[in-house]
Amino acid sequence: MTVTAPPTLDTLCDRELATRYVRRRDEPAFAALVRRHSALVLGVCQRVLGHRQDVEDAFQATFLVLARDAHRVRKRDSLASWLHGVAYRTSLRAAESRHRRIRLLQDVTMIEDSSLADVEARHERQILDEELQALPEKYRAPLMLHY
Repeated sequence: MTVTAPPTLDTLCDRELATRYVRRRDEPAFAALVRRHSALVLGVCQRVLGHRQDVEDAFQATFLVLARDAHRVRKRDSLASWLHGVAYRTSLRAAESRHRRIRLLQDVTMIEDSSLADVEARHERQILDEELQALPEKYRAPLMLHY
């Protein structure tokens, strides 16, 4: 009789890992998915964005979407494709946001120095509002109540 070792997380397919994460919130399964697909996601983010900090933010945001919405992935065998789409869309939004910030900063240079602080504060509040809107309601509501 041959005894076979149980499969390790790295030998499980994407569907099995995603199912484990969705059903049991199995963090090691999620970590295995991140390890497996990090190069793909990072590559997409780098190609779209280029700017290191934006790439890192989009990379993290992509896996936050997976953590939040893994239950919505219909074809878990095609998780790489799903992650590619999320990384691409996230990177496009980040690039658009960066371009808006750059345009705003260019406009700011034409404004008197005395009102520069007002423009910066308004811009920071706008970014904060955008980020708060991106959070799920269960995370956004406590922040709104606290602040």
